[in-house]
Amino acid sequence: MKEEEILHDSTLNLLEKLQKCLVLIPADFQFAQLKYLEELQRYYPKQWETLDQFIHEQWTGIFSLLDEGIATKKIRVFNKGIFIEVYIGRLYRLMEHGSINRYMISLQDAMQEMVDIFMHGILEETVYEEN
Repeated sequence: MKEEEILHDSTLNLLEKLQKCLVLIPADFQFAQLKYLEELQRYYPKQWETLDQFIHEQWTGIFSLLDEGIATKKIRVFNKGIFIEVYIGRLYRLMEHGSINRYMISLQDAMQEMVDIFMHGILEETVYEEN
């Protein structure tokens, strides 16, 4: 429901919607401490498989935003499948015990930072202008 609200929010531009949706997806994991997700994966593999399938299949809204961004030349053409796999891989790494604690930030803050890097890269805009 939250994703639908974001997608239909006329006060947000395309890139704001994309960023909010990418951060929103893992925010659903705030319902439990990360250690419980680890335990789910280890001790309840069928339930973990259901959650993993959900994570891999809930990209319709994101794909529509990406397609719109590519069509309007706000986003460059790229392999969306690889983007999703990198995103999910990073999400799972952040979920691993101790990964977030090493950086002393919450999952939500870590996801915000990750999405910012995904969307803006690591280079300053002036670097592109110089080359």
